[in-house]
Amino acid sequence: MLDTRKMLLGGVASVSAAGLWAWLAQRNPTSTHHFAPLAVVALFVIVARPVDRDPSPVEILTASMGGATIAAVTALSLWATGNLEGPTLWQGRPALPELLAMAVLAGLGSALWERARHHDPSGSPSRG
Repeated sequence: MLDTRKMLLGGVASVSAAGLWAWLAQRNPTSTHHFAPLAVVALFVIVARPVDRDPSPVEILTASMGGATIAAVTALSLWATGNLEGPTLWQGRPALPELLAMAVLAGLGSALWERARHHDPSGSPSRG
């Protein structure tokens, strides 16, 4: 069962991190905050995770893709407003593809990691 309260709290935490990222980028558009998308995705997943049971596949996917979507929308907004003018990790321009890739890969990675954490190699759910 999807815990909407935890998902809402995860979304609020993720949007708060995205807001901090946007504020930092607007204050200094020539600095690229390379790992901000990872923080945005991670906060959603960490806060939305149920503590009393293993998360369902729907919860895992919702939290992971929710965080990735918030990070991608933030990166697109910063790019559209001219606030992503800093260097990239590979010294290329613009920074948008790098940040979008990080957001998507963080979302997929967190979904796969959570899924793998709760299943043994035989395919049945773990008990821990």
